[in-house]
Amino acid sequence: MKNKNELLCVLKNYIISNKSRLNFIVNFIIVIFTTRSVNLAKIANKIEGAENEDSRYRQIQRFFQKYEIDYDHIALMVGAIIPNSNEKWTLSIDRTNWKYGKENINIFVLAIVYQGIAFPLMWKMLDKQGNSNTDERIELIDNFIHLFGKEKIYCIVADREFIGTQWFDYLVNEIQVKFRIRIKHNEYINKKNGQHTHVKNFFRNIKINERKILHEQRFLWNHKLYIVGTKSSNKEYVIIATDTAPETALDDYAKRWEIETLFKCLKSSGFNFEDTHLQCQEKISKLMALLTIAFCWAYITGEWVTQYRPIKIKSHGRKERSVFRVGLNTIGEIIAQIDRKIKQFKRVVRLLSCT
Repeated sequence: MKNKNELLCVLKNYIISNKSRLNFIVNFIIVIFTTRSVNLAKIANKIEGAENEDSRYRQIQRFFQKYEIDYDHIALMVGAIIPNSNEKWTLSIDRTNWKYGKENINIFVLAIVYQGIAFPLMWKMLDKQGNSNTDERIELIDNFIHLFGKEKIYCIVADREFIGTQWFDYLVNEIQVKFRIRIKHNEYINKKNGQHTHVKNFFRNIKINERKILHEQRFLWNHKLYIVGTKSSNKEYVIIATDTAPETALDDYAKRWEIETLFKCLKSSGFNFEDTHLQCQEKISKLMALLTIAFCWAYITGEWVTQYRPIKIKSHGRKERSVFRVGLNTIGEIIAQIDRKIKQFKRVVRLLSCT
């Protein structure tokens, strides 16, 4: 594609690489906005490079086999362009996983939540089907603190997978950051008389959407924590353990769902991550890095567009489309008509450097 130098110039400020590899990254990102797929065969059909499609496919394969990505630089890029970069961040941790043939693709992600969505910041490939272990979680949080500092964390939110004595020890004693973690309804906590019972027993009589705080801290996973709970519209208990400020714990925890929205954007509602036939963990991690750049670009473009062209609200009260979808469509349309829309292309590229 002609006129791509604007994007190349912006990305070289974040990604340290030689020109040919950086040029490949730019070409790859541009193509996935038009293909809406990370299937390498589809990308080889569209991407710039050798005249022969087979040669272009081999070029893509060589990139994922040989090129080393500095993931810290990707994280710093995301941290710089996210709209609330000057504020403390709520961090959500979760996994996205799927199967390709007999292979389990399992990615543990740390993301910054922001206005109904989350920006992927760092991730770890898990060589197993199930949840992360404590060491893997600590590694991710420690890397965040190394890059951005502990003072950047407002709180950490996580689902019921992320519990355990060692994990709570790390959060409470080692890094001492606020957290809101959902716990299973059959966890045991102490009553005032010292006996133990399932935590759900404290919330049996609450109505749907009613909230209740156990104002006295209770022992859970060897720590004295506040317990807060509610009952969802489908009558499911949502019970949160937190170290401080229980009054805002449920509202803070609700932001955890924003990482699920992110995963949907990376998958079926955006770039169709699950289309990849890659199985090597390191290759998939590199692909995740490229998708992270594309996702951030789409979202901040969508936010910019909706400032002067607000999203319509449907009769049921929901938005006609998401901010991400607006950005995805906008960039895709500009790229498809680049010769006529070079000014618009330059403008949306600048969003990556001045947000």
